[in-house]
Amino acid sequence: MNAYVQPIMDRYLGEFGRGLGGRGFTGELLVTQSNGGAVSLEAARAKPVHTIESGPAAGVTGSANLSRILGADRLISFDMGGTTAKCAIVERGLVQTTDEYHVDGRPLRIPVIDIKEVSAGGGTIAWIDAGGALTLGPHSAGADPGPVCYARGGQEPTVTDANLVLGRIDAGRFLGGAMPLDLASAVRAIDGRIGAALGLTRAAAAAGIVRLADVKMALAVRSITTERGLDPRDYTLLTYGGGGPLHAVAIARELGIPRVVVPPSPSTFSAWGMLATDLRHDLVRTVLVPLERADAAWADARYEEMRREIATILPGAGASVLHRAADLRYLGQEHTVTIAVETLGDWTTLRARFDAAHERAYGYAAPEVDVQLLNLRLAVVFPLDQPRLATLERRTSGTPAFETRKIYSSLAGDSIEYRVYQREALRPGDQLNGPAAIEEPGTTTIIDAADTLSIENHGCLIIHVNAAGAMGGIGGSEHRSP
Repeated sequence: MNAYVQPIMDRYLGEFGRGLGGRGFTGELLVTQSNGGAVSLEAARAKPVHTIESGPAAGVTGSANLSRILGADRLISFDMGGTTAKCAIVERGLVQTTDEYHVDGRPLRIPVIDIKEVSAGGGTIAWIDAGGALTLGPHSAGADPGPVCYARGGQEPTVTDANLVLGRIDAGRFLGGAMPLDLASAVRAIDGRIGAALGLTRAAAAAGIVRLADVKMALAVRSITTERGLDPRDYTLLTYGGGGPLHAVAIARELGIPRVVVPPSPSTFSAWGMLATDLRHDLVRTVLVPLERADAAWADARYEEMRREIATILPGAGASVLHRAADLRYLGQEHTVTIAVETLGDWTTLRARFDAAHERAYGYAAPEVDVQLLNLRLAVVFPLDQPRLATLERRTSGTPAFETRKIYSSLAGDSIEYRVYQREALRPGDQLNGPAAIEEPGTTTIIDAADTLSIENHGCLIIHVNAAGAMGGIGGSEHRSP
């Protein structure tokens, strides 16, 4: 795969670097990797395979940095863009990586931030399948022609069209008013392609599309939490991307997640996350030995060999932070479980922690079965200056101004009056009750009735979700309507 993409990326990155130099750029140009770290331009030109999925990885890296700013130990990073929705876990400010990642069905055996992706973005197309059921994706209108409401030739109704028809997006304020949307065309597409075919009202057809998107994305979050032995109710949902804030509260309610955070400028949060990357290199060494034969001294020697190898790749990079881990499996198994080894003292408890992690992930443990040590992992991180968020001035008197607009509420099953606020007018100390919509140039945050919103000191929206208003649990197919 590296050989396939290397000629194109080498040429592109080379021209990019020379172009910056020609414009007087004298700083150091770094390229984001799939593992959430950054490498030099030369390293990226030699091994560009490490940059696949670097954009989504940057969003998760930004989530990890924001988790430290907010003091949140457990976050679910949720990014909804134009084509897909992506989610990942952040624990104690650290991202989780995997080397069991596939691109177009092909295994990518390099460290990649463990991201779950589903075809549910703003441009995902709704259609009627051969059985007469409302279906969502996987095909997308993409950026060209885009949703019908973009008036660029799109004919098939999308999630964005449905949100517009339901009043969840203001046609005149999209992208801060720079790109007005064609509401009439979106209405015709949903009425003609969905409503008429299913005998549904316009609102019911559009709400069905939005509901299917919410279910698909909730299933993705479930796959990285419940299916791995984690309780989503223990986490905060951090949402970003152009579509994330529109759907995050519904997803949180579906899974019982009590709190949703929307960072400043959520539609460009992944770009902010790139500024939060550190210089990083990962090594994986296959050892394939019985765990009982590998003591702490043996492991220390292997990790030191790996550290010296990384030092030859990133010479003179300064002080570093080491993250050690080991891949373990029961003898005879194919799949492994990765266990952190932050200190060599952790090595003595490795077996017990593996049994506990295996039971959490797969529902059982086998303490009587021998354990095999497959791989040693070492990530060497050279910290760089991190971006900061400004501390906003608190409101000491008065309340923020708002307008009202009819917006369809899935909880009420009808269009009701929502208070509509402009995000730039909100300040720390503001307390708002739903139903409300928070508009900004890149997205809209929807807050349902019975939910509350507060603004923290850096301007993050903190939404407290009332799980008691949840709709029915997730069941059936993620692609088809009930």
